[in-house]
Amino acid sequence: MRRTRRQRHRRCRPARLFCTVLILCAVATSVTASVRDFPVPDKVAPVTAQSPPETQPVAPATPAPEITLTEPEPVPMSEHVPETTSPAGIVGPEAQATVERYAGVTMTDAELRDFAAIVRLEAGNQSDAGRQAVAEVILNRVIAGNFPDTIHDVLYRGAGTAKPQFSSIGAAAATEPSQEHYDAIFAALRGPSILPADVVYFSRAGENDRVWGVIGDHVFCYQYKF
Repeated sequence: MRRTRRQRHRRCRPARLFCTVLILCAVATSVTASVRDFPVPDKVAPVTAQSPPETQPVAPATPAPEITLTEPEPVPMSEHVPETTSPAGIVGPEAQATVERYAGVTMTDAELRDFAAIVRLEAGNQSDAGRQAVAEVILNRVIAGNFPDTIHDVLYRGAGTAKPQFSSIGAAAATEPSQEHYDAIFAALRGPSILPADVVYFSRAGENDRVWGVIGDHVFCYQYKF
């Protein structure tokens, strides 16, 4: 019996060894296949150092031309007012009448200045036509037979009394007229005229019932009948 068991054992050894070899071959084959399937990274090209780009020379900036701003010089008010006068102080051609009815009217610089001051005081807030009409009333009085025949005497008639011809005459010396007030006088002298020659009154309520018309805040009236 012992020999038989030993013989069996001897017979089984080659078979076991053969099986072991088969298993090892199978494992080796599997490992080889896995290695073949494993992705191999591509070769990386060597990086070559690049030289920095050449810089172009920059031309120096041309400085901007200097601009000098000059402010206009203020023009004094005296340059707006005609000052061409004769040695006797009579205002020159800038204020000479071209309207026929005022052809004989003359005035000095002082009279022109007071005239413009009264236009400002009496009609400074009126339209151009309203200021010109007030200037025409004063000129109409100069040429009328029942009023003084100079600008000064018409303006200052009754000054210092309870009822002056122009209630604002006391403020004329302290009032500085502007160009628009002189322009109203020049427009009255040169025409076209707004009022007839015998319209010699203006007021807010009307001097009499002989009303010519209304311009702005003023009612303009004709002479009284004598």
